[in-house]
Formats: sequence, structure tokens, C-alpha cells
Amino acid sequence: MARKQAVTSVEDLERSLKSGTLLPVYLLVGEEQFLRHKARNLIHDVIVGPHGGSVSVFSPDDPLDTVLGELRGDSLFASRRMVEVMQADMFLRYHGEALVRYLEHPSASAVLVIDAMKVDGRTRLPAAVRAAGMLVECPGVYEDRLGEWVRGEVRRRGFRISGAAVSLLVDEVGNSLFALSSEIDKLITYLGDRKTIEPPDVGQLTGHTRNWVVWALTDALARREVASALRILENLLQEDSRGVGIVGILNWQISRLWQGRCLIDRGGGREDLVAQLHVDYRRVEALEEQIRKFSQQDLSRLSRMLLEADIALKSTGLPPRAVLERFLVEACRVGA
Repeated sequence: MARKQAVTSVEDLERSLKSGTLLPVYLLVGEEQFLRHKARNLIHDVIVGPHGGSVSVFSPDDPLDTVLGELRGDSLFASRRMVEVMQADMFLRYHGEALVRYLEHPSASAVLVIDAMKVDGRTRLPAAVRAAGMLVECPGVYEDRLGEWVRGEVRRRGFRISGAAVSLLVDEVGNSLFALSSEIDKLITYLGDRKTIEPPDVGQLTGHTRNWVVWALTDALARREVASALRILENLLQEDSRGVGIVGILNWQISRLWQGRCLIDRGGGREDLVAQLHVDYRRVEALEEQIRKFSQQDLSRLSRMLLEADIALKSTGLPPRAVLERFLVEACRVGA
């Protein structure tokens, strides 16, 4: 019987990077977009931060030769290069064997980061990735485990949260790990000298996180209403001046819309959206309306643009307002 491979988590990746290890390839795979996003940022910070490295981002539609050319090329300005293929499920299906051959002799100066929901375990690629680098598991967090996840995130930041506060936070914010993480950061800032988050703290700060931010902002994008999107951004920046939480919430919702578009294009209906996206049946009609305003190509482009905005927020020094306003204006033109 074949020995079962040990699971490598985002925490394992973080420990490896802190020890100074940087591998030629990282495959970030799993249903939880927040964990894949976090893993990608950990790698990005190591490459771009102290090493002054560069980042190249590719979509699943980009030609294999272009990606391999970037991996094998030399840079006059950066000692290390991060080459990322995002939403790479189809890319892996078509080019998995070519990547296996590349990993037999990977570039010494480039780090390949592959972001995918799934990888076919029957192919040679998972073993090749583990041999040359790291396959990082990013599984979804089920509703009944959200409280445990929240407690772990608060504890990791050096604080505590009461059981009642956990329940209230999850009820107010929902199952978006991006939104929950952003709210935890705001709650910790609000605490001041205190070390424990209590229910009144949650009630004071959370407000309309799920209904207003996720629905109103993405609805403005779906309707290509630039003025509405910019007004919502203005309010959000008063609570999140760095913009990181805004990007996180948008990233989560665009990923859900993309998954929903794929389901609909395969002939799925509202029951499939409820089952696969874990959306409340009372909200599925509104979600379907948003989904149908975008094609898969639109959502692929939006996801790539949002990733570029995230990189700009973290590495260019540009004002968050300018970065996010530019994203929203350009996003409202996608598919128009």
C-alpha cells in the first residue's frame, strides 16, 4: 500500500519561509481562497521584500511557452523572480506534464507559484511538485469550524476572544475568511490596552459587513456604475485606510462569482449554487443576478486586475485610494 502523503499547511509554509528556505515551486491548492491568498502573500513578501525581486502574473489562458519563457529568462533588475499562474485548474489540466518536465531542471532564479482549487492526484504533477518544492493544502473551512478558526486567528495575533463574541462575529460577518480576518484586525485595534474581545466590541464595529460591502460593491461593478462604486469605496476607506481588507472581500466575492459562472455554464441552477457556494437560499436569486452579468472571461480579467491592485498596495507605495479607484474604474469597463 502506498504511504499517504503528509499534508503541508499554510502554517508549514510560513515556518519554512521563516527558516530561510525558498523553493523552486509552490502549488497552492484547495477550496479556500483566503488561505491560497495568504500563502501567496507569504511567498511574495520573501521574494519582493528583502531580495528586491520581481513578480509576473499569468492567467490560465496565457500560453505555456510564455510562462516557461518567463521562468527560464534572466532579469537585469531582480535577483529573484516570482512567476505566478492564478486560477490555474485548466492550465494544470492541459500543461501538467510539461510542468513535470520543467521541474526536473527548474530555474535557479525563478519561483513558480501555482494557484488552483484542485489538482488531479492521478497525474505525476503532485509528486513532482513535492520533490522539487512544496504542495500547500488550502482546504475550505466548514460552517461548524468557523468559530475554531476565529479563535485561532485571534490567538495568533496575541489576543483572546470570548465564546459569545465568536458567535456574534461569525453571525454578523458570515463565512468569508477575508472579511472575518479584516474584522479581527479592526477589533484588535479598537481594544486599545485590553486583550480580550467581548460581544459589545463586535456589535460596535461589524455593522453591515456582509450585506453592504459584498453585495453593494460587487453589484455596482456588475451594473458598471462607476459613481456608485466610488461612493462605496469612500465609505470603506474611512474604516480600512490601507485597503487590504477591501481587496480581500472583493477577492472572495469575485471568486464566488467565477465559481457560480462555471456552474451555470455547465447547466447548473439555483440548487447547485446553494449547494456548491454555501449561499443562503434567500440570497441565491440576487447572487445569480450578479453572476449572469459577467462571463468567465470577465471574471478572469477582474481577478487578475485585483491581484495586480493587491501587489500595488503592498509594494509600490502608491496611495491606497488611488490604487483602488483605478481598479474600480477599470473594472466597470470589463465586459461593458
